[in-house]
Amino acid sequence: MIATRDQVRQDLRVWMARTGWSLQEIAEGSGYARQTLAQFVSGARFGDASDQGETAQKLAGFLAANPAPLPEFPPGKFYETESTRAMRGLVADAREGVWGTCYGPAGAQKSFLFETVYAESVREENPWCALVTVPDMGMTPRGLLAEIARAMGAPYAWQTSSLRRAILYELRRRQVSLAVVIDEAQRLYPMLDTLECLRGLGDLAHGRLGILVVGNEDVLNLFEPRRRSSMEQWRSRIEQRRMRVLGPTEREARQIATSELGAMSEKQLEFLMEKSSVTDPLSPKRRYVNMRRLFNAMRDYRRERAKQKVQ
Repeated sequence: MIATRDQVRQDLRVWMARTGWSLQEIAEGSGYARQTLAQFVSGARFGDASDQGETAQKLAGFLAANPAPLPEFPPGKFYETESTRAMRGLVADAREGVWGTCYGPAGAQKSFLFETVYAESVREENPWCALVTVPDMGMTPRGLLAEIARAMGAPYAWQTSSLRRAILYELRRRQVSLAVVIDEAQRLYPMLDTLECLRGLGDLAHGRLGILVVGNEDVLNLFEPRRRSSMEQWRSRIEQRRMRVLGPTEREARQIATSELGAMSEKQLEFLMEKSSVTDPLSPKRRYVNMRRLFNAMRDYRRERAKQKVQ
């Protein structure tokens, strides 16, 4: 079946959104000049109809030979716990258009869980979760929208306003709600324009887009009252759901340890729990199991056991 120019143009925009490739990189791979591709993607008329048809078919072949890779599942074995099930519940709420906050210290499996959920989502015909991890330097409004468009397969666009329209159009076209998870969101503290862009997108989606803001304890400072008055709009939405997660319970951590390491004495288990437990920064009298420390402790246990076998 011969692909139409409009179909190839749409497929190319989605492919660019998912891969992050530039027109220059596509031009080098497909054999066309960048200007030719820019005209084709924009829908501008150039040459005669047969020329555009030839371009479309050649690009269709390029896309077929170079499918956009799906995001990989995070490395390591995933263990469901009370905390991860609760976080899945927050994502389910976001799919219904609810906004919320998920926060807690490092080692609570937040990023691991949301990366897993995102990888599950994009393997479905209509992806229902967009994961955006904010880099250390923050993120511009256009950068944020581009990441959301990429995750949901909305067409690539150059302008912020065009990206917003593409996302909203895709939501209306598919009739599928989207859960947008913003991980490491505390890094957006100085990026008020980006936060306002995100809120505006959520408002324009009219219930088809839920937002889950995720980060460490500092994420709560994003919407503190002393900031711009616009933060009042955020607070009225983000407080619909708020959850603090710490990690697995000691019972769950013990089950994970025995699943990974086999039968152990109570003394050995107590030693692992002690090495992987930390003090809650918000409640000095409370201790909890840090998953990152637990896996490090199990790694050290394996190494020590291997040394003893050699000796």
